[in-house]
Amino acid sequence: MGKKKLLIDLISYIIPYSFVLGLRTLFKKELVVLAYHRVCDIKKESYKFDIELVSASRNSFDYQIKHIKKYYNPISMEQLIDSIERKVSLPKRPILITFDDGFDDNYLNAFPILKKYNVPATIFLSTGYIDTNNVIWFDRLASLIFLTDLNTLNISEIGKTYNLGAVKSKRGEIMEIICEDLKLIPNIEREKILNDLYDKYENIEEMDASQSKMLDWNQVKEMNSSIINFGSHTVTHPILSRLTNEELDYELLESKKQIELNLNSPINSISYPNGNESSYNDLVINKAKSFGYKVGFTYIPGNNPLPIKNNFILKRLHIESYTDNNYFRFLLCFPSFLSN
Repeated sequence: MGKKKLLIDLISYIIPYSFVLGLRTLFKKELVVLAYHRVCDIKKESYKFDIELVSASRNSFDYQIKHIKKYYNPISMEQLIDSIERKVSLPKRPILITFDDGFDDNYLNAFPILKKYNVPATIFLSTGYIDTNNVIWFDRLASLIFLTDLNTLNISEIGKTYNLGAVKSKRGEIMEIICEDLKLIPNIEREKILNDLYDKYENIEEMDASQSKMLDWNQVKEMNSSIINFGSHTVTHPILSRLTNEELDYELLESKKQIELNLNSPINSISYPNGNESSYNDLVINKAKSFGYKVGFTYIPGNNPLPIKNNFILKRLHIESYTDNNYFRFLLCFPSFLSN
């Protein structure tokens, strides 16, 4: 990352961005899709949830949307689907903004900035957490790891004991390892494990759930009446490829049903939780199609050549908290170089 950043900074100093983008556009006709999770200002030392989900501060997000508005043509989900189904032409340099999960900072912090620049976006909701005070499972895990005084964590159900280390603020790496291990477990078992861990390790500090709060339906409705579209991110955020047929049907159908009931409009887009190549398969895609979804989004980095060939395996560029202004600008132009 260090050498790449130096190269980006050098190019930014020597060559105007408009020239670099013009060359890219000359040779590449593509759709750029950005993937965000959270937009919020945090103090790392006091933040006890998954910091990897913080995509940008408010100032960074403002810069990014302003840049998009200047150099690209932001499109809505409806425009994308029209282009696929009805062959409606997309504008030059189309870009689609998306968010996963449905944290309330999407409303509190991102939405005002999107309105300021009149840039549409789509938020994929994990509906089982919307309008509740429940903390999504991976943030519950992170909080447990960052708050417990214990140096080791035993999860007997999967036969593993993890060395957390004595310094709580440096447990991010082991938290990601444990999270990946728990993603391999059915959702019901995973929730039981987390409940048991919280009961077992009573010496943890009190979790500040307000830092990991989801949207409520009133916020969703307000945004939907403006420039925000909504899609499914399932009910409970499981790995879809690991579900039984019955579980898969529930996650795909119930999430769609709940959003449609609350917004009184059809929901036709889905983002696969986790989103890597092992998180979905032909069965997941075929069921999504049969249930009325028209586009599916992965978390595989890259841009999408036009015309779209497979609208259920759309790639997205990940925006992370370390994405500074120069990195952001050139990520949109050279995703293959910067995503490797």
